[in-house]
Amino acid sequence: MEELVATILADSKSAERESKRRQYYLQISRTLNEYLLRAKNLRDAFRYLPDLAYGNKRIAQDLSNAIAQYNQVVDSMKINQDALVEEVSVNWQKPDLARNLREILRYALLDIHETDIIVFNEMHAKIITIVKGSIKDEQEMEAAKMNIKATVPGRVETLNAKLVQLERNSLAFLDALKP
Repeated sequence: MEELVATILADSKSAERESKRRQYYLQISRTLNEYLLRAKNLRDAFRYLPDLAYGNKRIAQDLSNAIAQYNQVVDSMKINQDALVEEVSVNWQKPDLARNLREILRYALLDIHETDIIVFNEMHAKIITIVKGSIKDEQEMEAAKMNIKATVPGRVETLNAKLVQLERNSLAFLDALKP
């Protein structure tokens, strides 16, 4: 009788752990996929920064929307990253998986967000000053426009390569994490 009770308890705990794994797998998958989607949308919007500098107003709204949606996802990742890593550690009981998730989140938040996206946001702010006419010196304004036009394509390609790498790493991680 004791063995039967122990078996039932073990099965119950196993079923509970499996349920939590499914729940957290979906949450982690959604978080990573949402980040990739929003970052790619932002990358695509950033391609048009030079056009914005030359006065294309429609691009301003598209870019503002992409930035707002991306910022929501990044803020959520920043807030939840430790909890997500902890849930992987507790529910999968594989330190390598938890470490891998921490590295993926670090790559997204530091290598992509802090290194690339923040630079684009700064360019966007500079362009807004140009569009609003805050820069009065014609030479300074033209120099800023030319600088943006010259640097955006290379920076977009760098961001693209990082997003491809993040997507690859995320897919491999999610495959290993599947309950």
